[in-house]
Amino acid sequence: MRRGNLTTIEKKQIDTYIAVGRGEKGIPTSSEKLTKETSVYEEKENCYTCPNGKTHDLKSETNDGTKIYKAKKEDCNSCPLKVNCCSTKKEQPRSLSTDSYEGLRQAMRDKMQREQSKEIYGLRKTIVEPVFGQIKNGGFRKFNLPGIEKVTGEFSLVCTVHNIKKIIRVIKNELVSIIDGKMVPQAA
Repeated sequence: MRRGNLTTIEKKQIDTYIAVGRGEKGIPTSSEKLTKETSVYEEKENCYTCPNGKTHDLKSETNDGTKIYKAKKEDCNSCPLKVNCCSTKKEQPRSLSTDSYEGLRQAMRDKMQREQSKEIYGLRKTIVEPVFGQIKNGGFRKFNLPGIEKVTGEFSLVCTVHNIKKIIRVIKNELVSIIDGKMVPQAA
C-alpha cells in the first residue's frame, strides 16, 4: 500500500478494505521464510514482536523515515524458527526494515482479519475486479493526461466505452431488444 494512500485514507477517514502485502497467514510451514508481516508491530513500544514472542527493537532511523529493527542475537540463536527467519551466513540476528507508516499498515492488517472485512473484500471478486480486468484486457494500461480532473474524465470515457461494448454484446446475443429507445429483455 502506497504511503500517499495511507495518509489520505487516515486524513479523510475513509472506510477502506485493502490487502496489505501477501503471505500474512501467521507462522509459515517448515520450508517457508518468515516475512515482516508475520511479526507484529507494537506502536506504543515502537518495536516488533516475532512469532516466537521475542522483540525487535529500533536500532536506526534515516532522514526519509526508514527504520531498522533488530532482534537480539541470543534470541535468534535459541529460536526454533531460526531456519525460517535468519538467512545470513554470519549468524546475524533478524532485522526488519520499515517506515513511519507501519502503524497504519498494521491497523489495516488487523481490520482485514475480521470476518465482516473478509466478506466485504470478497465482493470485489464479483463486482469490480472483473470489470478492471476486462478494461485492462481491452488495451487500457495507463492514463495519458496529467491531473486528477483529466484522469477522472479519461477514466469516465474508458468506463463509458466499456459499458457500450457490454450493451452491444447483449444486443448481439439477442438477450434484449430495444423498443421505443428502451432495453427490453427477450422472452425465453
